[in-house]
Amino acid sequence: MGITMKDVVRSAAERLQLDELTEEGALEPNAQLSIDAERERDALLACANTVYREAATEFCPIAASEICESSGVIEYDALSRPCLKVLRVEDLSGRKVRAKPTPAGIRTGEGTFRIFYCYLPQPAALDEELAFDSYGISADVLAAGTSAEYLLRNGMYQEADAWERRYREGISALCATGGRYVPERQFMR
Repeated sequence: MGITMKDVVRSAAERLQLDELTEEGALEPNAQLSIDAERERDALLACANTVYREAATEFCPIAASEICESSGVIEYDALSRPCLKVLRVEDLSGRKVRAKPTPAGIRTGEGTFRIFYCYLPQPAALDEELAFDSYGISADVLAAGTSAEYLLRNGMYQEADAWERRYREGISALCATGGRYVPERQFMR
């Protein structure tokens, strides 16, 4: 099983000593929490999603592929996920095809092509798995970034800086892939 957003939020709550959120069952859908704890949970979830998307765009891009029909240009809207970068285009036999990314889409030619690209993941709910799985990202590293983001949003700049350094060091060590991309999880196809 991969990393869930709940793992990240729970780990961040432990680091920030938000005791009500670290109790057993506190992050379950029907958990009875105080209004303050609900706010804290929602704030941590928002921070965790910010860090998740930042990691996927800046440090460990997530790659996907899909087959598309083209009459000359494949519009980015035709892809199922928001495209950040086109990696390559192949025909159905696996041969690389000349393609040019443009502001309007991917200029290819006519035919059916497999597009390999990096994408921006959608914000995740607490019970959702993150697209990283076990490809170099850990819940602890994302929790350090989440803690930094939470503290920054609450005006605790020195504490945020300490967690930010831990996050940056951890993610640099885990994502030192030498230009590779995190492959998409199998359930995302």
